Amino acid sequence: MHANARVLLYSDTDNSGELAGKLGKRGFLPLPASSHEDALRIVNGEYPDIAIVNATSGDQGGRLRDELRALRPDGGIPTIVIGPGTETPEDNLQTECLPAPFRDAELFSRLQVLSRLVTM
Repeated sequence: MHANARVLLYSDTDNSGELAGKLGKRGFLPLPASSHEDALRIVNGEYPDIAIVNATSGDQGGRLRDELRALRPDGGIPTIVIGPGTETPEDNLQTECLPAPFRDAELFSRLQVLSRLVTM
């Protein structure tokens, strides 16, 4: 079965396994990263279509978002940043911000839109 999209999942919280399971049930292929460095390795080796960055610190989420964009300067990776005080940079239309705590419906509606854009 073909996945809707390959989704890099970086989380510095303890709910990453639960979120990966929800992604799989909805037809996405989760690519979980256990560390910042692991997330960058996955981007270089497994080529995710979308990234979800769930960071308890807005600085951590913003830093990883910027590094993901630098790895793919031709367009970056559409990214959903979950966390406190996250804001979308004006020059990056491929970043969605979702304040924590979030509801599954909020996350998956944004993920579906990004998934459709990636396939176009």
